[in-house]
Amino acid sequence: MNFIDYTEGFMPAYRIDNRESNLQFFRDVLGMKVLLEEGALVSLGGCDEHETRFFIEESPDARAIEGLKKHKYTHILANKDEVAQLVIRNFHRFAKIYQSSEGYAFQALSPEHDLFWISSERDLNNLSEIDKSKLDIEVQADFVGLTDFSIAEIAINYSDKNIIDSYQNLFPQWFKNDKLEFPFGTLTFSEEKGEDLSAPMDQTFDLEFFLFQVNQECQLEQLKSDYKNYSEFYLDNRNNNLSFEMPNHLQFWINKN
Repeated sequence: MNFIDYTEGFMPAYRIDNRESNLQFFRDVLGMKVLLEEGALVSLGGCDEHETRFFIEESPDARAIEGLKKHKYTHILANKDEVAQLVIRNFHRFAKIYQSSEGYAFQALSPEHDLFWISSERDLNNLSEIDKSKLDIEVQADFVGLTDFSIAEIAINYSDKNIIDSYQNLFPQWFKNDKLEFPFGTLTFSEEKGEDLSAPMDQTFDLEFFLFQVNQECQLEQLKSDYKNYSEFYLDNRNNNLSFEMPNHLQFWINKN
C-alpha cells in the first residue's frame, strides 16, 4: 500500500529565523495570506480559498546554512492575472522578470535566502527573460493578493547517492530521471556539494518537512511495516498521523483529513 494515491493535499514547511520579516515577504512579494499562527508554526494560503498551502516555522535557535541549502527552489502556480499584479507591484525588487505564452513569471529570494518562482506556466523551461522597461500591465487598485495557488515543484539538493536511492526505493512508480512526479506536484533532485545538505532538520534554516493530507480510505496502520524502520518513525494511537525521516533529514508527515 502507498499513501500517495490517497493524498488530497501536499504542503511543504520551511524553517525560518525572524517571523515578521519572512511574513512581510510572503504577504507583500508573493501575495499570500496568513491563515493561522499556532505557536512557532504559521500556515499560509490564498486570500480567498483559505486552504493551507505551506508552512513556515520560526526557530531562532537554528542557524544559517553553510554553503548550499537542501531547498534549491519552490515553484508556485497561480492565476496569470494575479501573477501580473505581483510583477507590477514589486518589479523594482526583481532582478529579472520572465514571460511565456501563459503569462508573466518572477523569482524572489526570501529573507532566509529561499528561492521561490511564481508563474502560471508549469514548465519553467518555457520562460524567457523580458526587458522590465517594456512591461505592459494595468494596475488593479483592488488587488490584495493571490486568490489561491498550488505547489508545482520543489527542487532539492543532495550530496550522497544513497539519499536519492532512498527516495527511488520508497516511490519507484513515480521516480524517473531524478524526479518524483506525483499527481499533485513534483520533487526534483540535484546532486551538489554542500556541508549542510544532510544536516539535521531542526538545526538549520532550510526545508523542514512535507505534509501529505490523505483521505479516510488510507489505512495508516497498514503502512507501519513499510516505514517503521525509518528514523523518527511515529504513528499515533488513533492511526491518524504517521511520520518518518528520510536519510537527508527531511521529514514526511502523513495526516488524515
